[in-house]
Amino acid sequence: MKLTLNALQNKAWWQEHGYELPLYDIPRVRAATLATPRWLHLGAGNIFRAFLAHAQQRLLNQRDAESGIIVAEGFDPEIIEKAYRPCDNLSIFVRLKGDRTLDKIVLASVVESLTMRDDFERLRDIAAAPSLQMISLTITEKGYAIKDRDGAYYPAVAADFKDGTARPQSYIGNIV
Repeated sequence: MKLTLNALQNKAWWQEHGYELPLYDIPRVRAATLATPRWLHLGAGNIFRAFLAHAQQRLLNQRDAESGIIVAEGFDPEIIEKAYRPCDNLSIFVRLKGDRTLDKIVLASVVESLTMRDDFERLRDIAAAPSLQMISLTITEKGYAIKDRDGAYYPAVAADFKDGTARPQSYIGNIV
């Protein structure tokens, strides 16, 4: 199995293997999201995919939303490079139910995936877009901590204090 937009064209295979597919026109949602971004999310990990991306998928399926989510990662760009982009920003949501059966849902609500390291200008453009309605985030202490247990600033935070906001290195510095 390869999770890509092209592979989703074989709907029968996915359905035969118990996957629920998006009920909306994926290319239309992607075009709408890129043209008029409404939701930017910071933090591309499992909490985001299991809750927020899944919630947006449900809204898209019910025709209660017209655009998807743009996600950005600032702590570990590897998740974007190795999990999102090779799969055309698709993911699989799996829910284990009390009767030991599984729900397997292909999520296509994430339209674009960015890294704060490499896509900073694109993120600034999205944040300044008049259409943007929400910026949300799911980050852990790795993203918002500024001092170590000895009270010293983490190197990235110290660099932000020294160098200013032109090219922030810390997660929190990128947000500011």
